[in-house]
Amino acid sequence: MNVTIKGLSVSDPSTLTLILENTYHNAAVVAGNGYGSTAPLNKVTFTLDDQAQAPIPDPLTSGTWQPANTLWPFIGDSPYGPWTLYANCNTGCSGKISGWSIQVATEEPTG
Repeated sequence: MNVTIKGLSVSDPSTLTLILENTYHNAAVVAGNGYGSTAPLNKVTFTLDDQAQAPIPDPLTSGTWQPANTLWPFIGDSPYGPWTLYANCNTGCSGKISGWSIQVATEEPTG
């Protein structure tokens, strides 16, 4: 499973947390929990993948990174139904995400 965040702009990324939740209310913090950098981000696009080679950099840049927490809470759940991406700022930062998507690989049952 991969999560792509498109065009993230935020005034203070040090206060930003991104949380992904599926239809079963399983959730994971996928980015954030406070980056050290307070420099604003402008239209950063990145993919979160458990199999990526490196963790999310600080400051955040475009690329493919390991999520802040593994995406394992979603393994075994049906990919169908509504998914929600929450963007929270601890101190009232302002920002925008121009889009986001998930890519889920499923396996056919054997037997």
